[in-house]
Amino acid sequence: MNKKITAGLTILFAAAVAFGSEESSGAAGQQSIFDGSMAEAIWAVIAFLVLLIVLGKIAWKPLLKTLQAREDTIRQQLAAAETARLKAEKLFNEYKQQGIELIEKAVSRATQIEKDSIEKAGREAIIMKEHAIVEINAAKDAASQQLWQQVGDMVLALGQEVIGRSITTDDNKRLIGEATAKLRSEKSTVESSQ
Repeated sequence: MNKKITAGLTILFAAAVAFGSEESSGAAGQQSIFDGSMAEAIWAVIAFLVLLIVLGKIAWKPLLKTLQAREDTIRQQLAAAETARLKAEKLFNEYKQQGIELIEKAVSRATQIEKDSIEKAGREAIIMKEHAIVEINAAKDAASQQLWQQVGDMVLALGQEVIGRSITTDDNKRLIGEATAKLRSEKSTVESSQ
């Protein structure tokens, strides 16, 4: 601030000297803004210095304080913005990692569900096959029984025609049992040889 005052005084002093030299050379009839006496120049310099001091104390210091406060506020805001940016970046990375983990878990779970479904379908297919085999064997046995019954009835009818007499129920059962036993044993030997 002292350098500024010194510079201002130097300029004012140079202006006062210039005013004084013009007055002594005295161009008559021309008016200039610098026309005046040395005393007026000194009073102008003194008024300027007083104004400079008053403005320095009253206006310049508060203005500098306001500018400094504004600069500090801007620095704080920049620091807060940088901190917020770093936090946001950290949160983004955390959420990104959580998203990747969730996707990996979902893929793993879907793979496990698919594997379980395939295993369950395989077990159900085996059970259905076993039930079908049981039903086929039951139907086969029922058809075989029915066939044997029909064969027995035909044998009885044939026996009555050939013998010409009626066979009793006991004879009928005995003959049917012997015939079916013989046919079954022949069937078993044929199946076992295949």
